Amino acid sequence: MRRTVARIGLVAVLALSMSVAAATAPPASADDNVGLVSSVRSDAGLMNYAINLDPNVGESEMASAADLIPSVGGVLLTSYPQLGTLFAQSESASFAPDLADALAKVGVSVHSIGPTRVAAVPESERAVGGATPAAPVAWGAEAMDARGAAEVAVTRAPVTVGVIDSGIDDTQPDLVGRVDTARSVSCAVNGVPNQAEDARRFSSGHGTHVAGVIAANHNDIGIDGIAPEATLVSIKALNESDLLYPEALVCAYEWATTHQVDIVHNSYQMDPWVYWNPTDPGQAAALEAAERAIHRAQSSGLAVIAGAGDRGVDIDHPTTDSDSPTDSMPIPNRSVEGARMVPAQVSGVVTVSSVGMEDWNAEPLRATLMRAERSNYGESVDFAAPGEWIYSTYPNGRIPQIYGYTSGTSTAAAHVSGIAALVKSVHPTLPGAQIISIMRKQAAYEYGRLKAPSDGAEYRGYGFLDAHAAMVFDQASPVIRAVEYRVGDGEWTSLSGAVLPADVVQMRVEASAPVSYMNLDIPGEIAVSTDREDGYFAEPMLLEADEMDLRQVIPDGQEYASLTAVVFAEGLNYDRHADDDATTETTFTVARDPNAVSAPQLAPDPGEDPAPGEPVAPGIISPDLPTHQLPANYAVNLTVGADEATLQRAAAKASSLGGLVLAQYPAFGTFFVQSGSPSFASDLGAALSEAGISFHSVGPTRQAPVLGNEAVMPVGTEGNPVPGAAG
Repeated sequence: MRRTVARIGLVAVLALSMSVAAATAPPASADDNVGLVSSVRSDAGLMNYAINLDPNVGESEMASAADLIPSVGGVLLTSYPQLGTLFAQSESASFAPDLADALAKVGVSVHSIGPTRVAAVPESERAVGGATPAAPVAWGAEAMDARGAAEVAVTRAPVTVGVIDSGIDDTQPDLVGRVDTARSVSCAVNGVPNQAEDARRFSSGHGTHVAGVIAANHNDIGIDGIAPEATLVSIKALNESDLLYPEALVCAYEWATTHQVDIVHNSYQMDPWVYWNPTDPGQAAALEAAERAIHRAQSSGLAVIAGAGDRGVDIDHPTTDSDSPTDSMPIPNRSVEGARMVPAQVSGVVTVSSVGMEDWNAEPLRATLMRAERSNYGESVDFAAPGEWIYSTYPNGRIPQIYGYTSGTSTAAAHVSGIAALVKSVHPTLPGAQIISIMRKQAAYEYGRLKAPSDGAEYRGYGFLDAHAAMVFDQASPVIRAVEYRVGDGEWTSLSGAVLPADVVQMRVEASAPVSYMNLDIPGEIAVSTDREDGYFAEPMLLEADEMDLRQVIPDGQEYASLTAVVFAEGLNYDRHADDDATTETTFTVARDPNAVSAPQLAPDPGEDPAPGEPVAPGIISPDLPTHQLPANYAVNLTVGADEATLQRAAAKASSLGGLVLAQYPAFGTFFVQSGSPSFASDLGAALSEAGISFHSVGPTRQAPVLGNEAVMPVGTEGNPVPGAAG
């Protein structure tokens, strides 16, 4: 469905003011129907107008006034039916008398119409002008395939998004049930948290608008949010003047940190400075406090998402600023070299630029996207997301409707916050930094949809995110442990390479969560499976086969048979495109007389110390790793010619140090292991040397930490493995 829309920019929300004076009776000289109306302006510059109808008008008259505004060259900014007042913006010099005449013709009484200021409205507040694209309703959600993501059959863990903004109307039909009012708060007054209902009440429609983008219900009314199952916590931080001061920002982030928030959406930059200078004594203290709060949230596992800003500039190479301070007379050409925007340029914060469709008649899911003219850009940008003509929720009581369009990087950031919530829902054990890493990887899949800038204004970052991809790719998958067997009441022994009697045996195998189903199959012979379960935090799933009958597996005339046990572990995602399932194969032998078949030397139990040989000189050992590179995968290379038994001894040493052996290659004496310990390489090197195992080298395979479904070994607070995490 497509419709032609009025061009309503970010100012459509920012211009909201709750301190509108009540209308009074017109003077006796005013016309009974028209009232006081400003004359034609001498210049046709951009201007905002106050439109006061008769104080006793009803909803129908308010709706008529709102409908007539576009017909005389204006656009509705805000409406206050309880006051009989509307605000509009227009470039037409005759807007006021033209609207008055139009209202008189339909019988709507006017108290007064006139400009709200003397100077023209600056371009940064432009809400009208230029061609109006025939934008599809909620094209951003369509471009990111929010519906496709919702249709993926996957278990979703609960996720909470904290929205630092102007407050959210939790009674909006598309947001019913999405806002946790018990955890919501206002930090808007002096940065002091206040959970009183009147304090939490939204001060403008902006917070409600971005909330809809993030999590509006998929209920076949209004719009579809990116993450419709996410819980929202409203953290009102803007004061009555729509300013976000440092004390309010610190309060907001600390509230999010201490109230089980997973994702933080931050629409606004911190006032009163567009760029904050860490060396300016008048700015340093507030900047330091804000960055401490943001970093504490990040270190507590929260992912922080922010818009890049809407001045159309390169935020990484600022020289001067003439828009600050925002709460008093701006200083022209203030030097801002070395200064930074907050939170957009705080380290670790995800920064989002705004894009629109190159062709507004194109299918959103396949459209080429390009930077919005007013969107900031630069090296700090992480992702580009829909931010032009975004249709979303507005508070109840708004005239003419409770949905509308807004443009800006705050709405672009809201789309990315929704994606972050989706990724978190299928990776609930990962902290924010790893959620962001997965998103950066996935954004590359759709990078080609972003049009290369012809003016050098690089805005693409890592690329463009797709909600459906977030739900089927890079999924958390089960980790299958070793298959074990025993005969009768004997000891459990690794099946790998073992020689079993042609008899009834028991087998077992374990897989760690997330896992919903397991199957153990000896192709052509026997298959056993578990019942279906699910849960991200469940105990490991154990498949036990008490009676594996191997008496008939050896062909007539032969003394033994080589077999393979295939273990399949299904994750929690049942979509056919999902990559969360795991499979392992274990080879073993079944013999009529096990003693007549030589078996390879098995790896000793990790809890036992193999008989040491003479100590040998160590090989090449990598330095200890910093915590931010953990967990890590390591390559362990023994000296050329090492036999399989020696490789198994070395692997046992790695296991005894808390490492998880990932794969072994006896043919050339190499195995790979994952560890969360920063000193794993040096510790293993010392252990191998002491045991008389000669090796060529031990070292990490990558510079970045292991992420996503590859990360198996947790990292402790000091970079050490969490006890009991391995094995």
